[in-house]
Amino acid sequence: MAEDRFYEEGGDLYLKDAVTDETMLIKNFYGAYDAKFSPGYVPRALSQDETFVFFSYSKHLTPFGALLEGLLNSDYHFQTYVRNVKTGEESLYVDFGEIIFLSETDNFLAHN
Repeated sequence: MAEDRFYEEGGDLYLKDAVTDETMLIKNFYGAYDAKFSPGYVPRALSQDETFVFFSYSKHLTPFGALLEGLLNSDYHFQTYVRNVKTGEESLYVDFGEIIFLSETDNFLAHN
């Protein structure tokens, strides 16, 4: 169900409200979108209360930049971020693993 509400389109991130069915732009991708090499923002997880969204971002504005870094840096990977939808606060999420939401009152628990 969350995959239907938290989604990517053309590199941008969107969240559709479950009650009002209104769509909110979470992140706008500025760059040359390419689904394989420069996908923009990629949705990863949505908290049960829809307060936190987790997404990945390659930090490359063109497919060429992503391809070049992938060839030159074998440890290259997309960085993952967590964003509070209500406040707009965002931070790098270190050691992204599987995210498990325990209940509506708990925020999140991550493990590898």
